Order: sequence, then C-alpha cells, then structure tokens
Amino acid sequence: MPLPLAFAASIANAWAGDPAEDAGLVLAVLLVAGALTAAIYLRNSIIALFVKKKLVLLEIGKGGPFRTGDTVNFSLKFRDSGKPLQNATVFLASEEGGERALTTDRKGRASFSSDKESIYHVTLPGHLVHGDDRIIVGRRD
Repeated sequence: MPLPLAFAASIANAWAGDPAEDAGLVLAVLLVAGALTAAIYLRNSIIALFVKKKLVLLEIGKGGPFRTGDTVNFSLKFRDSGKPLQNATVFLASEEGGERALTTDRKGRASFSSDKESIYHVTLPGHLVHGDDRIIVGRRD
C-alpha cells in the first residue's frame, strides 16, 4: 500500500477505535511534528546551503533604541565559528532607498551615524545574515 494511503488508513482506523493503529498514528504525527520543528529551526542553514552563502550574526552595540544623530556600533561574526568577519564590505540599505557601504575592522566591527529616521537592512555579498538584519533608527526627541 502506498505511504499516503497507509497513512490515511491509519487515521481512519484510529477514528474507528482500533487500538493497534493508535500507536502508528501517534508515531506518524510525532515524526511529522519533529520534521517540521527541525526544518523551522534550521531554515537559515538550509537556505544558506542551497544558495552557497555563509551565515553571519549581526550584533548591535549597546545604546539602543537609536535616534537620529546617534552613532550605531555593530559587529558581524560567522555563526558557526564565532570568528569576526574581518575587513568585509557591508551595505546598509535604508527603506527610503538610500544605500551606504561600510567596511568592518579586524574585529568585525563597524559603525555609522544616521541623520534621518529609518530602518536599515544589513547585507553582505556572499553572506546571509542569520536572524534579524535590521537596525532601527528613530527620531531624537
């Protein structure tokens, strides 16, 4: 019997009250739930594997929430090894369409000062930012 039909038959038997099939149904549900959980947890790793990019973590320095005129410090590290992303060109794209290029130092750090309120997205050629790639800069009150 093909797998989808066997699964459907298992569900039908469980609804009919066949205790021998209950264990199979529970096992099938647990396997599907486990596979979905693993896929959600590893989604960025899976995507990075297919697009052949390395995962990096964006760590934003203290001082937030940031306002216009503040200096925003951040660093980038490889997710797997924790080593800093040295001398890398980083692009900050604002939601208004502006873009600026920064270069990290040997400790993976960079900083910028924004004169306008915006949400900046951090991108790097050949790399994928794992998690949140945004730096939010609001107004100075």
